[in-house]
Amino acid sequence: MKTKLTLTLIAGLLLTFTNFSDARGPKGTQQGTCNGTCQVTETPILTELETEHILWMRQEEKLARDVYLTLYDMYQVPVFYNIASSEQNHMNALLNLVNMYELTDTVASDEVGVFQDETFTNLYNDLVQLGSQSLIEAIKVGALIEEMDIYDIKLAIEDTQAEPVILIYENLMRGSRNHLRAFAGLLDAFGEVYEPQYLTQEEFDQIAYSAKETGAQSKGANSNKSRARKGR
Repeated sequence: MKTKLTLTLIAGLLLTFTNFSDARGPKGTQQGTCNGTCQVTETPILTELETEHILWMRQEEKLARDVYLTLYDMYQVPVFYNIASSEQNHMNALLNLVNMYELTDTVASDEVGVFQDETFTNLYNDLVQLGSQSLIEAIKVGALIEEMDIYDIKLAIEDTQAEPVILIYENLMRGSRNHLRAFAGLLDAFGEVYEPQYLTQEEFDQIAYSAKETGAQSKGANSNKSRARKGR
């Protein structure tokens, strides 16, 4: 995938990301369903870029799940196990899109830490190494992963007009915001200050210090007012 978000952690944390270009796809006339939760009247034909986004996000959700399962094994803190379960649901939702559009799944193995794309193998190893330093660093890894997910999903939504895909992405986005709230709350409880890497400070505060979201989410629905970051 030529337009990827790449993160490398060597001798500290180095973050690099590139923007996806804008592309729109024509719509077809097939019938389809959205993850068993919504009904759509047509299944649009996907562009190459839309397909790349789906397959990339499928691997990124597995990355999140695998890192959290590994960190749970290290620290036995329930938040990692609980959010890993949610990431599995995200993987399943994206697999529904893979099957709907008859794509070739990029998750060839369900084994923890095993990825078809070497980029994700390196990400997994680097994030686990960072999280193994301490529980605080593990929680920060969780916040970083959710930031990355939110950033990537935003780009993917901007690059599609396919309603079934948008509906899935919006639900993934809502879940990622809730996960970020959970990790931010733990860091606050430990008196730790987290510096966002993918989001602006304002975007991070608006998500981290707003109420947990429930139910179906539409685009731009995260309008809760943020409270001031502690210590400011």
